[in-house]
Order: sequence, then C-alpha cells, then structure tokens
Amino acid sequence: MTQTEFEEQCATLHNVAASIVAAKRAGYTQGNSDVLKNFKDTATATGTSPLQVWGVHFYKQLSAVMSYAKDPTIRQGETIESRFADLLNYVQLGYALYVEDGSKDQQIHIGTNFMVQQCPHCRSTITAKETICPQCGNDIP
Repeated sequence: MTQTEFEEQCATLHNVAASIVAAKRAGYTQGNSDVLKNFKDTATATGTSPLQVWGVHFYKQLSAVMSYAKDPTIRQGETIESRFADLLNYVQLGYALYVEDGSKDQQIHIGTNFMVQQCPHCRSTITAKETICPQCGNDIP
C-alpha cells in the first residue's frame, strides 16, 4: 500500500468513525452536553469507575476485531470496518476520560524527541521545558 493509499484509508476510517459518533451520540448522552455521560452513569450504577466501564466497551470492539483476525469467516453482528472505526472512537473517549480524571499531569511523549505536559492548574498543554505556564502564569512543579 502506498503512502497515498494509506492516507486515503485513514481518511475513510475517520469518516466512518465520525458517522458512527453522529448516529450514536444523542442516545448515549440523552441530550446532555457531556459526551462521557454514559460511562459516568454506568459507573455510578455498577460501582465502578468511568474508565473501567470504558474498558469493557473498548475490549468488546477489540475482541471482535481479534476474532476477525483469527477467523474472517466468523459472522459478526457489525461490519469489521465499523469495529475498527469504533475502536478509534473508543480510544478518543478513553483518552478524554483519562484527561478529565486529572491523570494527565504526567508527561506525554510526542514523536521521539519532543515532550509535552499538562499544566496542573489550567490543564493547558505546554512543553516539558517550561517552568511557568504561558496560559495561566502559574509555576510548573
């Protein structure tokens, strides 16, 4: 697969993922502006954390893809394309839960030589070298 073909496939996957979100979001949020509402409500009802609830949903999609990888002839309830697209959606939702939980104060590696971190005060993204947040002016520990 050429680079151009790969980029086209990535764009297609992103489009499928976006269409799934558009179709399902209202049902999961029930009109609430919090896109993570379903995870939070389920966590409260089951005595778990929102990230644990997310993990179950993510694993379901991953398990279906792994089942396909092992035996493509097994009938699936959804297309394999929609499973891959949902994995992309769940990665984004899981990351949003992680960020919202405040756990993102650790450094994140981007590329190979550039690190960023999150300001613990205002949560803006800053380079790891900064000692004062340019957004809020607070010291970075």
